[in-house]
Amino acid sequence: MDALDFLKPRINYPFTGSYRKYKHDAPMYFDYKEQDYPSKAFGAVINNLITTEERIVIRTMWDCGFEPQGFIVTQDGKMWVIEQVQDANNNNEAMRFLRNNPTPEFIISLIRVNNEKGVV
Repeated sequence: MDALDFLKPRINYPFTGSYRKYKHDAPMYFDYKEQDYPSKAFGAVINNLITTEERIVIRTMWDCGFEPQGFIVTQDGKMWVIEQVQDANNNNEAMRFLRNNPTPEFIISLIRVNNEKGVV
């Protein structure tokens, strides 16, 4: 336990996944939760009803050096390629004392790919 755990504890991340920059790299494990953004646009609502399980968005605060075109294997064994990574610096409690936010959250957009070799 360190000071970052007091500023923003790593709870409410129920799933465990692994990140690799290339498929043959060693995995780096992290905790995440699936993120779903509600939408009020008619076309987006219809698209949300049609689920193909080809795209998801996850949120994590573990900094594994996520880069676009890297690979993530989710807890259910599905492999995904990273489309986009964004920082969500919304920890206002830390910003009162520190200049930079020490615990940013990462929002990662993923596209499904085949996991031929069963990589976990």
